[in-house]
Amino acid sequence: MKHCFKLNKLIRDQLYQNMLDEGVAVHSKELTPQDCVMLLKEKLVEEAQEVLEETSKEELIVELADVLEVISSLAKYIEVPMEEIKLARQAKRDRAGGFDQCSFVSHIEVPEGHRLVEYCRRDPKKYPEKK
Repeated sequence: MKHCFKLNKLIRDQLYQNMLDEGVAVHSKELTPQDCVMLLKEKLVEEAQEVLEETSKEELIVELADVLEVISSLAKYIEVPMEEIKLARQAKRDRAGGFDQCSFVSHIEVPEGHRLVEYCRRDPKKYPEKK
């Protein structure tokens, strides 16, 4: 008796080959580069969720490595060298800082006409305005 499981997700290259070597019937489809970009973005969210759910330091390291692997693959598909991403990261860190102090803001009160009013109103789901 065979069991059939729906995956509908990207898997690592070697896992694909391992399943074939182990006699697993793998049903896949050809993807366009645009498909790969979209699926890698979805994979990034999946891996980030696994980071969120992880509690042990050892497993957290593994999940963070998975996030970096997906970022590396996504960079390849959009034809951006990782060095360019590292430079953009550093530029944003230089401009806005990092997360070293772990500053958490529950809400802000912004004077009328301040640039943050328009910024927050552009994304009301993310930044709901309190009345």
